[in-house]
This record gives sequence, C-alpha cells and structure tokens, in this order.
Amino acid sequence: MILGRVVGCGWSTVKDPGLEGQRLLVVQPVTPELKNTGKPLVCTDWSGAGDGELADFYATLATAEERHAEIFIELARPLLPAADGEARIADLARRETEILAALPHASRIH
Repeated sequence: MILGRVVGCGWSTVKDPGLEGQRLLVVQPVTPELKNTGKPLVCTDWSGAGDGELADFYATLATAEERHAEIFIELARPLLPAADGEARIADLARRETEILAALPHASRIH
C-alpha cells in the first residue's frame, strides 16, 4: 500500500474507457509518519476523497492494522517461551516480506 496526501486534481482529454467518470487526483506519497517521499502520482479517485483526506484515511487504516498485530502478539506470548515467540515473529515477518515483494504492485485494502 502507498500512503499519500491529495495535493491537486488532474484532467485528461482522452481516458481509457474503464476510467470514464473517475476523477484524477495528484497524490504526494508520504511515509507512515506523513512525511513527503518520492514524486507525486496521478491516481483515480475511487473513494470520493478531497484534499488531504486520502492520507487521513490511510493513516487511520495503518494505525488500526498496527494494533491488530499487537493484539495477536499479546495473545501468543503466554503460549510460547519468549525466545521461541520472538524467533517465530521474526520468521513470519521475513516470510511476509518475501511474499509481498513477489506480488505485482497494486493498491489493495483487506
């Protein structure tokens, strides 16, 4: 997922038929700390976001997802010796990184 802040709108004289009716937004990618990173992107507006709203939505989503991980770790700690639990978490993080790196780039929310 790429976090971003809406910084403007775009226009197109010719669009792919699948994009008809979609607004084009200029989005500045940001870090999870909401610091600018990379060059602005042109994106379709599937969520009806206005200026600045897209980053707020994704920041809220990222915070919720982060809390899910914390809850699962808290639930697992009493079930495993500390060293085993930490090793398993590191192994799962490594494997998740490999899986995500192998996927084609696309916007996704689960």
